[in-house]
Amino acid sequence: RSGKAWPILQILLVVFMAAVSWATEFSVWGIFDGQVLPLLITTGVGVLFLVLGNYMPQIKQNYTLGAKTPWALHDEHNWQRTQRMGGIVFMAMGGLFLLGGPLSAVLGSTIINLALPALVLLGVAWLYLYSYLVFIGKMK
Repeated sequence: RSGKAWPILQILLVVFMAAVSWATEFSVWGIFDGQVLPLLITTGVGVLFLVLGNYMPQIKQNYTLGAKTPWALHDEHNWQRTQRMGGIVFMAMGGLFLLGGPLSAVLGSTIINLALPALVLLGVAWLYLYSYLVFIGKMK
């Protein structure tokens, strides 16, 4: 029911996890310095968010993939609106993650390591609130 989104996401997750595994090994062996691994991880997560955000509006109502709020699972219209907003939110988070890698060299990795998870929490909280607002009729 998810169309192309599920197979593409599976492939990207496997490739990303393999890349992280190899990157940590390379870091231990001294091939990568300490700055390369955070850059690779933030870039990989950013690409995953961008791809998922691109495919979210196409995801049909299901219990596996997408923004599964109780209100979105209850109503098809709410599901479509929530997934469309989720696509926008995930694309924005992906773009900020892609910027976070190079910014960590400038601002320091501690700030970026605190800011990026906070960004994800804010994005998901907004998506949950948006789905509720569509449910109660505040967002027409």
